[in-house]
Amino acid sequence: MRHFRQEQSALFRHLLAVAEGLLWIGGGGVLCAGLLRIMGVLPAAVMHGFGTVLWCGGAFMAGRRAGLYGRRHGLLSGLCCGVLLLLVLLCGTVLLRETAAPGYWLRCLLLLSSGAGGGVVGVNSRRRI
Repeated sequence: MRHFRQEQSALFRHLLAVAEGLLWIGGGGVLCAGLLRIMGVLPAAVMHGFGTVLWCGGAFMAGRRAGLYGRRHGLLSGLCCGVLLLLVLLCGTVLLRETAAPGYWLRCLLLLSSGAGGGVVGVNSRRRI
């Protein structure tokens, strides 16, 4: 019987990558909160912009991690990570009973494309062991 290796399981790899992306989003959120505390209250459009940049950065890092450890199908791996993060975002929106922000479809498109870009970058970068 073959031994189970966590890094070879596609499901485990994608869930681990999404967890890393969520950590990046959380860390960036803490930094943005500190920045907003210094700057004061900003308009809602700027806040949505910060949120979009954080989520796209998290999707990029998740796609990069999935591509880096998958070593093939980077575009598809990145898109899977983007879809999983989009589902997390949608679940959070439903649980908090929020309405969709203006430009919601643009945010979805940016999230998917940054995840796909991260997957391509991850596949084409060197892996340090």
